[in-house]
Amino acid sequence: MNTDNDGNAMGMDEADEEEELDPVIEELKPEFLRLIQELAEIKRSGLGAVGQRAATEGVFKEQLRRACLTHSTATEADFERLWPRLRDDAICDHTMSVYFQVIDALVEELDDEFEDGEE
Repeated sequence: MNTDNDGNAMGMDEADEEEELDPVIEELKPEFLRLIQELAEIKRSGLGAVGQRAATEGVFKEQLRRACLTHSTATEADFERLWPRLRDDAICDHTMSVYFQVIDALVEELDDEFEDGEE
């Protein structure tokens, strides 16, 4: 195992990892494009909110399944075991992203108001 200057353990060099993933990414792009088009059809459909949510989650699950199975040791069983965690992590990431965007927007507005009040 390699270590960088900070003493952190490193596996494969990032450039090597990117080169290794390039063919996988190129292979997945048409599949993901088809799934994204499926999402657009779901949004245009007459499904209610519950139906749209379920259909959208199905597409999202399929995208993550395909990404997971690109790992050389991953199996369908691994993905099914990890799916709840992957879903939870995605929701947590979204939640924090929205939170920080709203806070940043409010801080910017308040800074502008404070600056306007000083004039």
